[in-house]
Amino acid sequence: MPLNRRQRRVHLSWAREHISWTRQRLASVLFTDESRFTLESDSGHLLIRGERRSRYHQSNTVERHSYRGGGIMVWAGISLNSHTDLHVFQGGTLTGVRYWDEIIDPYVYPIPVQLAMTSF
Repeated sequence: MPLNRRQRRVHLSWAREHISWTRQRLASVLFTDESRFTLESDSGHLLIRGERRSRYHQSNTVERHSYRGGGIMVWAGISLNSHTDLHVFQGGTLTGVRYWDEIIDPYVYPIPVQLAMTSF
């Protein structure tokens, strides 16, 4: 999904603030993202809202994605000289504790140790 205007502004601001960073310093940055994928197709329903006599007006019609069945959530990270394995969350709700246990401890904490062992 493309970035919205605010996200583009934030990303550009970050890039401008760090433009003078050396390659070695940039190698210490881990960029991460997570995505959810559905396993079944959309129900195709539309949500229609608005005042009486205008409910079928195009501005009142909002597509609503109602996915039946399950999906999977995945997470991964990249840096200048490396990348993480793709992590697939196995069922259940993703809580802060679970994120810490499954992402921060195994993937993020080891990075400073790996950087210390790597000579640039």
